[in-house]
Amino acid sequence: MMKFFNQLRYIIAFTFLCLHLASSIVNASEDSTLERQLENANEAYASGKYEEAIPKYREIIARYGFSPEVLHNLGNSYAGAKQHGLAILHYLRGLSLAPGDDDLQGSLEMVRKNSGLFESEKTPFDKFIHLYDMNQWTLAALLVYVALTFLLFVHLYFPIKRGVFALCGIHLFLIAVCIIGAAQQYTRWSGGVVIKPNVRLLMSPFPSALSQGILDEGSRVYTEKVHGKYHYIKDEKGRNGWVESTAFRTIKASHLKYSLDNVEQ
Repeated sequence: MMKFFNQLRYIIAFTFLCLHLASSIVNASEDSTLERQLENANEAYASGKYEEAIPKYREIIARYGFSPEVLHNLGNSYAGAKQHGLAILHYLRGLSLAPGDDDLQGSLEMVRKNSGLFESEKTPFDKFIHLYDMNQWTLAALLVYVALTFLLFVHLYFPIKRGVFALCGIHLFLIAVCIIGAAQQYTRWSGGVVIKPNVRLLMSPFPSALSQGILDEGSRVYTEKVHGKYHYIKDEKGRNGWVESTAFRTIKASHLKYSLDNVEQ
């Protein structure tokens, strides 16, 4: 019996060794393929062949998922191809992964400026909310919650005679502020970007409806409700109306969508 268990142990060890070697070979092959695809896409972009670089970058995303660098390069390719709406969309997708990326932010601001899209004057509330991104507001709320928990723990064993309720109130107020900040920043990334030029803002969800304005390519919009293939949106100028779902793309996306797009193309 002992001999059998010894043989079984060697068989299991050998099996795991084979699996590890096979996994290493597959990973090395995948890394080599990714490097080759990136090199080809970057060469096409550097040569000014933007229409050729775009599907190459999209194929990388479809196969390996999102990364700020690839989204930045894809946005630059769309900008080079004069598709400013899609360029802005991919810069924003990159910034949703790397909120502090100065290169992405600089490219976004440059394309928006070249497209005639200027940020509206921010209110003091907006300026305060944009001091931090969603992750930073969430982390701040967590830290204040930990501080409140520690305060209550100390008060439980070493009662604080004065000011404990005021301190708890201050902590709860700060937590509420952080939650509001995180929620506002979450809403910022839940919107979409107009990817077509001169999109009509309709008064009702029908193609024959009267137009009450034009949405510029690259504008940010936020869906409030849906009716069939039409979305009732609010744009960054505060206007409301109906647009077709094909007129814009949401900032949040799955890399699987890129796979489907590649199949269609």
